[in-house]
Amino acid sequence: MRKTPTQTDIEERREIWRGLLWWTNYRGLTPKELAHRAGYPQDRLERGLGGEPEPIMHKLLDFVYALNIPSGREGRFYEETIETLSYDELKEVITRPLRPRQGNFWDD
Repeated sequence: MRKTPTQTDIEERREIWRGLLWWTNYRGLTPKELAHRAGYPQDRLERGLGGEPEPIMHKLLDFVYALNIPSGREGRFYEETIETLSYDELKEVITRPLRPRQGNFWDD
C-alpha cells in the first residue's frame, strides 16, 4: 500500500529538486548525463527538474556523488566521510545554494 504524500512531503521534494537543478546547471550537466551518473531514470529526473514532486529521498547520496557536491563538513576522522551524512545533512548539502548565507562583519 502506497502512502499518499502530504503537502509537506511535496514541498520538501520540490525544494530538493530545485537544489538539484541549481547544481546541474552549475556543473554544466545535461539531464541525460546526470541520470546516467546517479543511476536514476531519465524521464523521472526530467519531471523532477521540471518542478514535479518526484520521489527522490532514497537517492540523495547518489546525486551528491554524481554532482560532486562538497559536504562542507570538516572531518577529523577517516570515518567522517560523506557516506556518514544523515538524510537531513544530505538535503542541506543539496539545497544550500538556495539559501544564501548572510555575511558578517569579518567576511571579506
